[in-house]
Amino acid sequence: MHRCLHITHILYDIASNIYGHVDPLSTKNLPGLRQARADLASLARTCRTFRDPALDVLWSFLTSFHPLIRCLPQDLWVKDDGGSLVFTRPLSSSDWVIFQQYAQRVRIFGRYQDPFLFEYIGYDVLRTLSRFLPDGGCFLPNLRQLNWSQPQDHMCKSSDTDYFLLLPLFMGPHLTCLCLESGLCVRTGLPSEPSTSALSIVPSLHASSPLIKNVECMGASEKITQSISESISQWPLLEYVEAGALSQHAIAHLCSLKSLKHLGVHLDQEGHHTHAKFPPTLESFKIVAQSLTACRQYLEDIHLTCGHLSIQIVSTEFSSASSFQQFFSFLSSHLSASDLHTVKFVYHRPYDGGPVDWSLETLRPLFVFKNLTTFHSSYYCATKLSDAD
Repeated sequence: MHRCLHITHILYDIASNIYGHVDPLSTKNLPGLRQARADLASLARTCRTFRDPALDVLWSFLTSFHPLIRCLPQDLWVKDDGGSLVFTRPLSSSDWVIFQQYAQRVRIFGRYQDPFLFEYIGYDVLRTLSRFLPDGGCFLPNLRQLNWSQPQDHMCKSSDTDYFLLLPLFMGPHLTCLCLESGLCVRTGLPSEPSTSALSIVPSLHASSPLIKNVECMGASEKITQSISESISQWPLLEYVEAGALSQHAIAHLCSLKSLKHLGVHLDQEGHHTHAKFPPTLESFKIVAQSLTACRQYLEDIHLTCGHLSIQIVSTEFSSASSFQQFFSFLSSHLSASDLHTVKFVYHRPYDGGPVDWSLETLRPLFVFKNLTTFHSSYYCATKLSDAD
C-alpha cells in the first residue's frame, strides 16, 4: 500500500469525496445519496485501513435515530404491527457497546424542517437506551450540530409522549450548532406546545453544551422562546442567533458579545419592544414581522451599525407608497449611515392588493446611507424611475 494511504487526513478526504456534490442532509438527490452511502459501506469493508475513515464519514450525517437501532443485533429488535422498532429482550452491555461504536461517529443529527428524527421508534426503546447513559451523558457524545424538530402531534402514539424531554440527551459537550423547531398541532395549525416539564429543561441547556455558537429557534411558541432566552443569556461564544422575541436579558447579553455576527428576530405578533445598542462587530441583522408597524415598534429603541439589513414583512394589510417612504425614513434614523451597504426588503402583500408605484421620493430616505450599494426588493411594485433618476 502506498505510504500516502497511511496518513489519516488523506484517507478521510478520500472517503469524504465519495459524496461529491451530493448534500447528505438534502432530499433533492436521494438516489445519489443512497449510492454514495453504499459506496462508503463498501469502502469500509475493503480493508482495515479504510474502515474507520469510511465509517466516520458514513455515520457523520444522521437524519434519523432509526439506523442506530438497526445496527444492534437482530435478535434484540423487531417491528410491531404499526411498523415501529421495539425491543424483544433486555438490552445487554455488549449491545450498548455496539451502539456506542456508531453513535460516537455522529457529528450532525437531524435535517432542517424534518420532524422525523424518531419516526417508527417506540418511545420505550429510547428510554431503555437512556438507562445505560452515565450521569450527564448523551446519546451522541461527539455531536457538533443538532437540528431538532418536534414531531407533530399526530406522529405520537399517545398523548403522554413528549419527545422534547429527550432533548438534553442529545446536548453534548462538543455541540456548537443548535436548531430548534416546533411541530404544528393538527387541530389548531399553531406550533405544538411542549409540556411544562419539557419547558423547564430548556433554560439549563447551556450547562451541558457550553460551546454553542449558532442558535436557531424557528416556528417556536412564545413560551419556548422565553425559555431559550435563559440559555442564550449564558452562552458566551454566540456568533449566529435567529429566534423569536427574546427577553430583554438575552438581548442585553447579545449586545455585550464581541463574537456576535448575525441576529435574526422573528415576531409573531405586534407589541414586541426592546432596547438595544448592538456592537459594531454585528455584521447582519434580520427582522421578520407581521406588518410595517410591528417592525417599527420593535426597532424603535434599537441602534444598529451592521452592514447587512434584511427585512421581511408578512402583512395582511395593503400599504401605500407613502407608507414605505415613511418606513425607510424611520430606518435612516436607527441605522449607521456609514456602515450599511446591503438592504434586502421582502414584502408579502395581500392577494387583493394591486401594485404600488414607487418613485424616487419613495427611496430618497435611503440616500443617507452613503455606502449603500445593493437594495433588493421582492415586493410587487411599479417603479417610476427615469434615466435621470
